[in-house]
Amino acid sequence: MGFAFPLFMWSLALIAIPIIIHLFYFRRYKKIYFSSIRFLKEVKEQQKKAGRLQQLMILASRILAIVFLVLAFAQPFLGRKDKKEGFSARSVILYIDNTFSMHLGANGRDVLTEAKELATAVLEGLHSGDKVILLTNDLDGQLQRWMAPSEAIERLTEISISPSANEWEVISNRINTLFKDAPYPENELYYLSDFQSYSLPEKWTDTTFQTFLLPLTADVQSNIYIDSCWLADPVVYRQAINKMVVKVNNNGKAVSTRLTLQLDGEVKAMADIDLPENGSTTDTLLFSLKNAGWQKGMLAIQDYPVTFDDRLYFSFESASSNKVLLLEEVSSGRAVYNVFQSDAHFATDKIEANRLDFSTLTAYSLVVVNELKNISPGMAQALNQYVQKGGSLYIVPSEESNLIGYNTLLQSLGTGILSPKIIAKASVSTLNDQEPILKAAFDKIPRNIDLPEVKRFYPISSASKSVEKSVMRLNNGRPFIQSYATGTGVVYLQASSLQLSSTDFSAKAIFPPLIYNMAVFKANPKPLYYTAAQNQLIQGIPSETGSDQIVKLKSGNYEIIPPIKPSGSQLSVVIPQDNFQDGVFDVVRAENILSSAAINYSRKESDMRFTTNAQLNERYSGPFVEVTDIAAIYRSSGVSGLGKNMPLWKVFLILALLFLLAEVLLIRFATPKTTE
Repeated sequence: MGFAFPLFMWSLALIAIPIIIHLFYFRRYKKIYFSSIRFLKEVKEQQKKAGRLQQLMILASRILAIVFLVLAFAQPFLGRKDKKEGFSARSVILYIDNTFSMHLGANGRDVLTEAKELATAVLEGLHSGDKVILLTNDLDGQLQRWMAPSEAIERLTEISISPSANEWEVISNRINTLFKDAPYPENELYYLSDFQSYSLPEKWTDTTFQTFLLPLTADVQSNIYIDSCWLADPVVYRQAINKMVVKVNNNGKAVSTRLTLQLDGEVKAMADIDLPENGSTTDTLLFSLKNAGWQKGMLAIQDYPVTFDDRLYFSFESASSNKVLLLEEVSSGRAVYNVFQSDAHFATDKIEANRLDFSTLTAYSLVVVNELKNISPGMAQALNQYVQKGGSLYIVPSEESNLIGYNTLLQSLGTGILSPKIIAKASVSTLNDQEPILKAAFDKIPRNIDLPEVKRFYPISSASKSVEKSVMRLNNGRPFIQSYATGTGVVYLQASSLQLSSTDFSAKAIFPPLIYNMAVFKANPKPLYYTAAQNQLIQGIPSETGSDQIVKLKSGNYEIIPPIKPSGSQLSVVIPQDNFQDGVFDVVRAENILSSAAINYSRKESDMRFTTNAQLNERYSGPFVEVTDIAAIYRSSGVSGLGKNMPLWKVFLILALLFLLAEVLLIRFATPKTTE
């Protein structure tokens, strides 16, 4: 047996008080004279013996009451004992899984409620000298402080279901960080979870602390859910047939369901789909738009009892038409113009470079420097600002370019620069099939594709400041078209003009789709949706110097003010980690809607596959991890059921009270009666 607070044992010296009282207790007798006292002497001797026995019993009761009360304050226990100090206080982390799957219980009780009851039993079994941290999937900083077990029991009520779905690696890193600053060297982890398969490591590698796995059972065996969606085409147009591809997963027996697509609350398409057992299905829904601008949509199925993943929200921006600007001279070719002139979804403007109103650049999705001989400093500055704010710029030099003007622009953009022209035959030999504008043009690039030949070109040097990618490369190893991520925009730089005297690129079948994709692809396209609690950012929010930068996320009556991160001339909105609901949100500043963002719950929790106790024992058997029977915890008064210390202070406190009661009863009822 050990003691949590052995210094209290010095208080046993208090037993001297009742002993002193007993030794120096003298009763004064009054002498009364009788003619014969023989019979009185006999009575006196009998009462004296009875009183002496009573006093000894009272003394024993007082001594034992003091001994057991001191022992109760010293907090004795059966179990672990430190060789040097007799007791070693513990630093305990109690992890409670509060993900969506913990909401799925039987008989109207969710698993999280059972987990909190079990956590209470564990905490009640700890010693008051131990220190505890409560940890959940939210990684809530308010709970991550060392506290007494009694306070931790009170804080359990603050834990609720959360959309956060962190895997074990994230949780493990936080646990190790917390244990580094633990108040006591002896560390223990109690891990309460339903142990979904996705969240578990292959092996339990933590050997610096003892881990107790406390599995709870969710009463769910199957689930169907919308996994993801994407647009079949990079651009969605008004008054056109558009395609949405949807993937639906089935975690259970074969089943059928109805899939619905809504836009702005109006049903646009429906489809009945069949899902194979433990498989998935993709389906394509067709829809059209009445209006341009931001579109707010939702995909929906019906399933029970897991419902958080039956909806998938999305949003995108649709333009009535894309605008392309060609900056050119009289001698500029028509090759780029011919790509867009017959497409009703594009509006193409041709403007002489010396007549350009620089303030109109932001209205265009693509600006083409179409074989200009020179680029003025003013134009270079305007084009640089256009790209930094997210514009796409396609630079085609002329056969007689002033490289000083061109390189002034290219240096400001941080791209590669042009060297003096080389007259030599070469041909394109390499295509980068991972470049978006090429990847979208071909499902798979044909082996016998007819590639351009070049007669004259400007060598392109490596970029100095921006990230560059090779789109097309010549057989002499030099770039033909390079792409550069600059600011939030993109620059495409070509090594030659489009005149037939320089290259036959414009006559090849690859030319129209490549140029078309330059206009529809953006350097930083906004995703259809974001995932809550995944550290994602809503980027591209314009910053206003000197004005109120407060940005809100608003969906109906639900409104929050998220954190923001400045990034140059723009802001990024941080999606909150916890206490967040899914839906389509307007990004609002000063009542002005800046953009739209759809936010969904993570689909990690949708996979209803759980690890059984037998599998946990088989996978994690070892000296530092123990899988514990939940029923044993309740039977054995908390942590004592885990083979650890059994606290005895309650027992000794009860014994102290019993002996105090015995003293009272002895004084009240065991006093010898005086013979009259």
